[in-house]
Amino acid sequence: DAELEYTISMENVEGANLDIATVYLMDNQLGILTDLTAEDYLFRSGKGTYPGRFTLLFEQSPLGVTEFNENSVSMYPNPTGGQLTIVSKQALVETITVYDLQGRKIMTYEGGTSVVHINMSHLNASVYFVEVKTTEGTVNKRIIKK
Repeated sequence: DAELEYTISMENVEGANLDIATVYLMDNQLGILTDLTAEDYLFRSGKGTYPGRFTLLFEQSPLGVTEFNENSVSMYPNPTGGQLTIVSKQALVETITVYDLQGRKIMTYEGGTSVVHINMSHLNASVYFVEVKTTEGTVNKRIIKK
């Protein structure tokens, strides 16, 4: 069976407060997180049933609140098998630095956008600390690499 191309998009959205929410689609099979409020998700698949392939994540910001804190930056999936997506809704990501449990710098990425994908597939299974510096502040989060 040939694979076909599919598109998942957000058109004609109805629901209380969905106009102020960010809706993410997580493709659990490929490890890809897409902000459906900003773009469509395109993927290829053969015939079949794939329970648990997709997860919808809703992130809602209270009106008028622009305080930058740890919740201003999201990282998916956690734990990760390889690709980690970092989303900063309030500020542009300047740099991302990954540290091991001993505090050694493992890698650094340059940002410049509000969504950054980093490849952690070459790292050993362990706990890492990810420091995200944005134009509004710095956030540190723990990530599990499986």
